[in-house]
Amino acid sequence: MTTGPRLPVLSRMRFGRIDEAYMNTLAASSNTFNDMQQSLSRVIAAQARPRPRPFLARLSSPTPIVTEDITRHDNSVTATDIVWRYDWAAVDIESFADDEFAIEISEMGFLSSSDVRDMTGDDDDGYALNVAELSNPDTQPVVFGVNMAGSSYPLGYAPLSIPDESIVWMHRYAANDARVIYLFDRLGVHDGPCA
Repeated sequence: MTTGPRLPVLSRMRFGRIDEAYMNTLAASSNTFNDMQQSLSRVIAAQARPRPRPFLARLSSPTPIVTEDITRHDNSVTATDIVWRYDWAAVDIESFADDEFAIEISEMGFLSSSDVRDMTGDDDDGYALNVAELSNPDTQPVVFGVNMAGSSYPLGYAPLSIPDESIVWMHRYAANDARVIYLFDRLGVHDGPCA
């Protein structure tokens, strides 16, 4: 696609050292640059864009989005949630008391997962994903580094989502399909009834 004016190619010209070959070389170089200018502008704009800064967020309402049938050591098969999506709200640390390790946290009120959904109009936007959970479908029955098919894994136990009210370091991320997603990284745990 051409973005600038095209320079004509000359068939006859002679002014000492400036001849038609010289002028045609200049015209070809200029036209090549004009052809690449739009792509170059996109690359430069992408590099110059500031990266969003991470922020503190409070998690809530984990909802399972991947459930796998996992065969346990006794050959029983259990449907097990292994990836969740999370609602969140940006928070700030209001105060910190060294002597009693008391942290006062308040919601910032300007950004949350529901705000993102309200802005985009898409009910699937704005949720946060835990990077530590994203590989679970590929590594199961090993989930969070624990082999759920092993004989030492207690029956009745299962991986858990990150609990409500957990504070995480949140990152805004633009996926290849241009969707904006939010990511945090927190290793999950397993739990179940005591034997």
